[in-house]
Amino acid sequence: MLLYLLRHGIAESDSASGLDADRRLTDDGRAKTRKVVAALALRMSPPQVILSSPLVRARQTAELAGEAFGVPVEIWDVLGGNHAGQILAELAQRQHQMTLPGSLPGAGVMLVGHEPSLSEIIERLLGSSLPGGVQMKKAGCAALEVRFEAGQVASALLLWLTTPKQLLGDKA
Repeated sequence: MLLYLLRHGIAESDSASGLDADRRLTDDGRAKTRKVVAALALRMSPPQVILSSPLVRARQTAELAGEAFGVPVEIWDVLGGNHAGQILAELAQRQHQMTLPGSLPGAGVMLVGHEPSLSEIIERLLGSSLPGGVQMKKAGCAALEVRFEAGQVASALLLWLTTPKQLLGDKA
């Protein structure tokens, strides 16, 4: 399975409700994220589905990615917390359900979420002994090839990890 990880874009510091879950993308965050997902859509195969954290900033990011790739977005509650191990366990259990009939060869799944969970997912998949060694920037994206056996991760290979600045150059 190709696994894409996309961190949400730049969000407001505080929401009108005062709840962290309600923080929205800023105008700059929305504009930059739109450019990032458009650039990704030109460079990679579309994922077959985008699974998003329920938090507003991640949902908004996922919606922009869904528009850019022309694929559906589903809310996946486990992405709303900082539980990398739980996210990986649920992904391993559900991975057989994520192979959709008629999907493109090599099509993958995109998870849209938060730090530190996304970086921890990469570290766990790669067996890193350096916690904190990976850090995803806002609107940053990574691609991994993950193989599952018996409901568990058997192997993983980091294909690429990019920041918005690397992807967009001076346009970031």
